[in-house]
Amino acid sequence: MLLSLLGSFFFLVSCASTNNEEAALEPMQKQLLEDSCEQYMDFLGTITEEGLQEMIGQAEHDKNAALYNGLTNYKNSLPRLGKYEGVESKEASKSEEGYSIEIYSRFEKRKMKLTLGLSEDMASFYEMTFEPEYSLGEELADAGGNLIIGMGTVFAVLLFIAWIISLFKYINIFEQKIKNRNKKEDLTVESSMQKTSSKAAAIVTAAYEKDDFNAQAQGDISGAELQAVIAAAIAAYNDDLEKEGSGDSGFHGGATLQNGLVVRSIRRR
Repeated sequence: MLLSLLGSFFFLVSCASTNNEEAALEPMQKQLLEDSCEQYMDFLGTITEEGLQEMIGQAEHDKNAALYNGLTNYKNSLPRLGKYEGVESKEASKSEEGYSIEIYSRFEKRKMKLTLGLSEDMASFYEMTFEPEYSLGEELADAGGNLIIGMGTVFAVLLFIAWIISLFKYINIFEQKIKNRNKKEDLTVESSMQKTSSKAAAIVTAAYEKDDFNAQAQGDISGAELQAVIAAAIAAYNDDLEKEGSGDSGFHGGATLQNGLVVRSIRRR
């Protein structure tokens, strides 16, 4: 059993060595990849901003997402990199999708790592990432700035919502004013109706005293008859007021009113 275990161990080690040899690049191919990518980095380091923008536009036109995102990130990082000084080291290796090349370059303000992923036929990039090296203080400053911006935005939105909620009391005040105004209008109409009713009663009473002296001489009219006359007159005046409010004059020919009552002169014969 011990010999079997040792045999299996050596077999697995030999398989791993074979796989590593297959995954390793040939020296000439490795050197070619590293030199080509170094030249590409030198080209990016010396290109003008207008030329870099044209490359970004071309990548967008070709719908090459890896190239477009990588060049855009590089352009955004240029103010914090400074002037390009050169390549420090480079390393090419085999990957599952093709080839992977890591290039460490030096700029005026900091160093940067460029990772390029090439397809098997070396015709296109499937990966392009730019990673500037920041100090701990710079990373903390960036994190603090992002925290302040995020929290500030949240508090600004909360303050705006609180201000909107504080305006609700004015809506209640406005509704209360409308209710009070409607109450005043109702009281005015009621008071006007009372005045009209009093006026109608006075007119009927005056007409009765003026035209019915003979009736008084012969005998007084009963109280029920007088009340009926006053009620009819008040109803007629109320109907006239309603018609005036709706745009109708309320006048109709004949003795019959809108409510069906008929006002007649009452005299004793």
